[in-house]
Amino acid sequence: MDSSDQARLLALVSLLSDANPRVVAEARRALRELGSSALPSLDQAVEGPDAKLRARARLARDDVRLALLERELRALAPRLDRDPGALEEGCILLCRTRDHELDPATIRAALDAMADDLSTRIDGVTAPSAVVATLTRFFARELGFQGNQRNYYDPDNSYLDKVLQRRTGIPISLSAVYLFVGRRLGIPLVGVGMPGHFLLKHVSAKPPLFIDALITPPGLRPYSALGIEVTTLNSATASGVNCTT
Repeated sequence: MDSSDQARLLALVSLLSDANPRVVAEARRALRELGSSALPSLDQAVEGPDAKLRARARLARDDVRLALLERELRALAPRLDRDPGALEEGCILLCRTRDHELDPATIRAALDAMADDLSTRIDGVTAPSAVVATLTRFFARELGFQGNQRNYYDPDNSYLDKVLQRRTGIPISLSAVYLFVGRRLGIPLVGVGMPGHFLLKHVSAKPPLFIDALITPPGLRPYSALGIEVTTLNSATASGVNCTT
């Protein structure tokens, strides 16, 4: 960034303390368009002596960070159908919308560690039903992952980093943990959207096996929030019924 650009950037930051709301709004818009180049100056303003500027610079910095994350999400979207790793990246990006200081490597390291542990338990296990039983037992009994039925609508249930830390979540976030760890080990799992619920399916099993990550222990007894029961699905597919593609 040359001196003239730097001067413009500093001027925009200073305008955040202007008394005219329209001026402040325009300064925030211009800073958002500058993207990452605006962050160092905004960081300085957030730590500066002017209380009004500190507060407004913090809001402007959040604007810039969210705009940058939105760009990343838009760039990621076309990859979702062809890149198996894109979904995990997307979940991490969503975590970063809430925690801008989050290091994505910490999430990946946690998933890697779980995969390493699980690999020792499925070594030599080939039957899909046995793999699924080992997988569900590992997450529910050994690691203690379970559905947060008491505080189902807690926003933390939807953020992968919080789910990994607290070992509780909702169907889709718990399923994401199973899916990402399973992919590291070559376990062929896919998500299955259901009415008011979300399941996983082991696609290599004949017939397919369904996993409900919300119940404790998963897959070992039916969970029926809206009449959806894993045991019913598994029995139906065993009978040749096409419950889902």
